[in-house]
Amino acid sequence: MEARNREKLVEIFRFKVQELERHLSSPTKLSLIECSSILRLLLLSDECGLFGNLARDIPGFRTRKRGRKIVMFNAQLQADSHIRDLPSGGYVHAVVRGDAIPENSPRVYSRDDFLKLSVIEVQLSDGKVITMTVRDVIKFIANKLGGVHFDYSPREEKNQILYQLDDKYQLQIAGSVIFSIKGLSEIVLATCKRVDERLVGLGY
Repeated sequence: MEARNREKLVEIFRFKVQELERHLSSPTKLSLIECSSILRLLLLSDECGLFGNLARDIPGFRTRKRGRKIVMFNAQLQADSHIRDLPSGGYVHAVVRGDAIPENSPRVYSRDDFLKLSVIEVQLSDGKVITMTVRDVIKFIANKLGGVHFDYSPREEKNQILYQLDDKYQLQIAGSVIFSIKGLSEIVLATCKRVDERLVGLGY
């Protein structure tokens, strides 16, 4: 990749980080939908997200020393609110920064493992448990609520359940589906700042 293209990639990354921080400074329903779109770009676009493109295309970005990976997510799962508007019940889990819950032991996750974390668990009447992950929630809020219908199927069982939780999209409800994006965005923002430090060290 030419130096100019690398600089453009870093410029896009920093712009999106600034946007993410701005939307988090005074969160509303609309600003959190915007956050989900930024998370989609950073984590999911082009299969590996913008993080993956940085790691692949910026010389010296990767480090092979164990325990010193740059794109890691310091997170903690915390049971949050019970879903009372489904007959069979379920839970929305808060996924928050590890340092936000000092009494618990935070986990450090790779991108793939972070995307697999459970945000919502719903038990159906037949006993089947449907789990919606970080990836599911980002895609649903960014694609459907954000007005983008690409890569979105309303017939998928998970999306049908998210529709049933429609009244949970209000920001004032702690533990709502859309409010979970705030915690996820804070985790990703902390990772972005570590990544930017790495880029500065590499002269970008």
